[in-house]
Amino acid sequence: MITKYGIYAIAVWCCFSILACAGEKQFIQEKPQEDKCLLVGAVLLENNGLEGNYETKFSKITVIIVGRYTENGEEKTEGYRVKTDENGYFILQNVPAGSYVVKGFEADVGFETRLVITSRWDGNLQVYHSTGTMIDYTVRVWPEPSAGRIIDLEINYFMVDQAMRVANEKFKRLQDKPGSFPGSVYTMKNPVEYYRQKYPQWEWFQMQ
Repeated sequence: MITKYGIYAIAVWCCFSILACAGEKQFIQEKPQEDKCLLVGAVLLENNGLEGNYETKFSKITVIIVGRYTENGEEKTEGYRVKTDENGYFILQNVPAGSYVVKGFEADVGFETRLVITSRWDGNLQVYHSTGTMIDYTVRVWPEPSAGRIIDLEINYFMVDQAMRVANEKFKRLQDKPGSFPGSVYTMKNPVEYYRQKYPQWEWFQMQ
């Protein structure tokens, strides 16, 4: 028989377990594997009026990436989900060499809006738009495969306005770039530079 004190103890234990699981997963550096690549990139998201808010988000954006590569003579595609760090950067270790596309992202903005942004192709142009459903892994136009061991998806800038319209651009780096609303100015290192400075002794950067 469980007493009221036992129930209290179980409740406390459950509470601590949930809090422990909710903590950020610590990043662990992996050794470079033969014929594999390091993939890096960044996301800058501006909420320009959605829910009456004007805010910039960098951290805890879930980025959906799709890759295409050849394995044992067979062409394969694979989807990845990765979260940005506190500065907006993301990293995937030991992915197959090939072509990679930022297909979309998920982020919490305003007071209670969960943004789910996906993309489609208008000719050769990738167009991002809001969706209420999950993001699929369909890619119509692939970029050229990266030539090196480090794949740079650059800084992916997104702006969502109050009508849920999505504007986007890509940048190698940002230096005092004005944003879409007054007072917003951004400076961001190139993702490769960011991680090289953060982990200067990591073998991925010793090979370059």
